[in-house]
Formats: sequence, structure tokens, C-alpha cells
Amino acid sequence: MSEDLILEIKPKFIDYIRMLSLDNIAMSVAIASFSIFTGFLTVFLLANINEQALNSFFNIILCFAVNYVVLFLITLKIRVYIDKKNFEVTNYKVYQDRLEFEEGFINHKHTVLKLADIKEIHLTQNFIQRREELGTIKFVTAANNSYSMIGIEMSGIAFKDIENSLAVYTKIKQLHENK
Repeated sequence: MSEDLILEIKPKFIDYIRMLSLDNIAMSVAIASFSIFTGFLTVFLLANINEQALNSFFNIILCFAVNYVVLFLITLKIRVYIDKKNFEVTNYKVYQDRLEFEEGFINHKHTVLKLADIKEIHLTQNFIQRREELGTIKFVTAANNSYSMIGIEMSGIAFKDIENSLAVYTKIKQLHENK
């Protein structure tokens, strides 16, 4: 099977890109917010029991604000660490007739996509990816994992944060057109 391997690609991990990813920020905000919400609920319950707790309410709010920031940063750091471990095991392979996508530090996932099943191929680069000379190649299929592109739900897989993305995109596009 490996005799028809054309390209083997590893994504490039850049910590600040992962730190700024919307899913990592959103998860960190959600975890920190939930934790702070439960803390506020506890304070209000204690305030009803003890008037002294109500007198120091502003000190408690300040304490919660500091805790929120600390919890947000810790959660974000953990998420970036998990992303780094995922990047270490992620591997993209391009064969004459198919693409293979392997990822997962915690939950391992291996996907094989026939070139004949690909409907569209897109190369995208956000501002930060352009700065780091990286790109994401999205393979749109009739049915697979779904993702959103410009608010439109599509299905397929993506090779994320790859170097020389234009050259890789061009090579895969040629293979796809010659299928």
C-alpha cells in the first residue's frame, strides 16, 4: 500500500496560534464561567445565612474576578498542551487514489477518504497562518464529518496548519482532477 504514497505531511504546531483558536478560548471561557457562577451562587447562599458575608461582598467579587482570570489561563494552557500532543500524533498522507488522516492523543482517529469522493478542495489561510506561512486544505465530500465554512455547513476533512500549503494544495488538486 505504501508504494503509492505521494506525500506525507505533519501539521506545524505554533502555540500562540492554538492559544488564539476560537474553540480553545470558548472552552476556557465556558469552564471558568461555570466555575465562577457556582462560586457566586455559594456566596449568595452564604449571604442569606451570614450578614458578615454580605458586608465583604465587594472583596468577594474582586476575589472571584482574580480567580476567573487564573482559571481561564490554566484551562487555556491545558487545552494548548492537549492540542500540542494531538499535533504530535497527527499525520496526513496523500496516495494516488486516497487521503489518509490520522489524529488523536486521547481518542485516536484514522480516516480514509477516496479522491473520487471529494467534491471540492479549498485552501484557506487566516491572518496568523499567512504570517507563519501555513494553511488549511479543506476537502468537501457528500458525507463525512461536518464543519462550517462562512456560515455554511459542509462535510469533509481538513489538513490543518500545514507548511507549503499552496504546493500541497496544487499537488492534491492535480491528483483529484486526474482521478
